[in-house]
Amino acid sequence: DARTKLQSVVNAKGNDPVARLWLGQVEYMKGNQQAAIDHFRKAVEADPENTQALNNLAYLLSEFANRPDEALKLAQRAVELSPKDAAYSDTLGWILYRKGVYNSALQYLERADKDDVVTKYHLAMAYAKVGHTSRGHAILQEALKQDPNRPEAKMAREVLEETPKPR
Repeated sequence: DARTKLQSVVNAKGNDPVARLWLGQVEYMKGNQQAAIDHFRKAVEADPENTQALNNLAYLLSEFANRPDEALKLAQRAVELSPKDAAYSDTLGWILYRKGVYNSALQYLERADKDDVVTKYHLAMAYAKVGHTSRGHAILQEALKQDPNRPEAKMAREVLEETPKPR
């Protein structure tokens, strides 16, 4: 229903960036990543300073489209436009982590929302990769208490199993 209403707004107003942003959100929630990417891309084309569209597009390009270089540029732009937004720092940090640039990733992940469980998992993995295993294990334990069933939990456990546990 939301998709139909938003599509009618897009049809009536052309490439409305807000409607495209919401359509992207709906498609993402429905599991239609490529459709979400298309809508977020059109939102960015219509409004190149739409930080939420930049961030969402960056995340999806990194996670689902295997386009890390394009994702990195978009995430950097979102952080440049809104440097205090914790979600954007998490996205940029996670993209850098996935590219293997762990020290830079850690800088952004440390600026992200420490109360967000996904950020905690990302941060734990980054700490492990830069050799701060004690800190990584501690943050992993906090995150597991908060929500052990997230997909990121499994990934973080695997990364931290590769590193020795602190004594």
